[in-house]
Amino acid sequence: MSTHYAAANRVKPLKKKHRLRWHAVCNPVLHYNAWCAMQEETELQARILKYLQRNAHAAETAEGVNTVWLGRALTEGKVLEVERILDALVDAGVLEKYQLPGGSTVFRRARPEGAD
Repeated sequence: MSTHYAAANRVKPLKKKHRLRWHAVCNPVLHYNAWCAMQEETELQARILKYLQRNAHAAETAEGVNTVWLGRALTEGKVLEVERILDALVDAGVLEKYQLPGGSTVFRRARPEGAD
């Protein structure tokens, strides 16, 4: 914070020794874990998009995306993580999802309107 900004807003600038200290409520482990989760989600999203570039007509359930497209072990936590990513890609218009007659939800690359 510059002295000019602080004077204009009547806030004293922090002394240098206080700028880099952790606050009592900050927990570096929680911040690190949140950052790692975001990084992993970004990597999984990139892997899904790369798979769809190589396999333009691929369509799969969330479980299939987890095991086939990403090659990960099938656990409920991982499938929920993949569903969250897939839903975000649907919201962004990159993927579309539809229901099969049996009730399963399938994800595929979004098609231009009128194409099917």
